[in-house]
Amino acid sequence: MKTRCKVPVTTMAAMLMTIAMAACSATPPSTGDADGRSDADTQADAPAQQAQAPRRAPPMSDPLPATAMTCDADKARTEMVGQPATEANVERARVASGAESVRVIRPGMMVTMEFVESRLNIDVDDDNVITGLRCG
Repeated sequence: MKTRCKVPVTTMAAMLMTIAMAACSATPPSTGDADGRSDADTQADAPAQQAQAPRRAPPMSDPLPATAMTCDADKARTEMVGQPATEANVERARVASGAESVRVIRPGMMVTMEFVESRLNIDVDDDNVITGLRCG
């Protein structure tokens, strides 16, 4: 003989929802800390800890100290604009400007946007003739 459950589906769903909600809201068992103290002991010490001086973040150091600008494009501009961007001319412009590094920027060339004080940027046209110099 077969027996059938005669509980309506909506009642069954409500019971399952109640059980699920009860499981989610249950507090986990007390585990204590590494010293063997229980959560109740730790909570009892909380007011004493709050009475101590407030914790402060350590002071930040300056991540990049100020440095003197090492590139002066004006020193190379008058001599180099209009000259072909040969390897020798590019190096002469770098030395004249006092830059640590140099990059030649051709028309339509993609370049990064970060500013590097010690870098000389040399703009050239389609014929590889220097049209401008700037630092950064």
